[in-house]
Amino acid sequence: MKVRLKTLLDKPRGGAWRSSARGVNCPVKSGKRSSDAMKQKLGREIYYIAGMQRAWKGKKHSIGICSSSEEIKQRFAEIAIKVLGVKSEKIIIEGNCIFFYHSRIAKQLQRIIRNRTKIFSKPSESAYRYIAGIVDATGKIARNSIRLSLDAGDELVLERMGIHTKQGYVLNLSNFFMLIKPYSLLLSSIRTPGNERDPC
Repeated sequence: MKVRLKTLLDKPRGGAWRSSARGVNCPVKSGKRSSDAMKQKLGREIYYIAGMQRAWKGKKHSIGICSSSEEIKQRFAEIAIKVLGVKSEKIIIEGNCIFFYHSRIAKQLQRIIRNRTKIFSKPSESAYRYIAGIVDATGKIARNSIRLSLDAGDELVLERMGIHTKQGYVLNLSNFFMLIKPYSLLLSSIRTPGNERDPC
């Protein structure tokens, strides 16, 4: 099912992303600001964005994805605005790509990617979210197979989950879906496979 970006501009190239999202630090009924809740949510979502960032080839200090899926781009924009605190007018859409510039966030994402084998030393929700970001940014689905853009560090993170790969292909698909599907939009639209497959 094709989902249109709810706030997509009529002329997307170089345009800004419009949103009615409230600011990150809005007051709450208790009188406290919502920054603590946002920090907790950021801890979960930042790893998903880090996984997406692995495939991004944009300019320095830019964070983004290129995807034909409007739903995945919508999710990226919502996380950027509502969780990362990026102003909606800073979100840029060019063709199938959506991105923004933010040096602090870009450096944080690069630290996660650089240290991922230490951060994800054992299976965890954070590790699953990281891999889900890779899936949504790079996953190619074919009959009974899924291929990802992986490097040695990503392969090691997957191995620690008990997920085996060969030339980017996921070998034990049912285990992979069980762990990653709850966090991936791409996998959520696919029926969980019932058996394993070695595409080679």
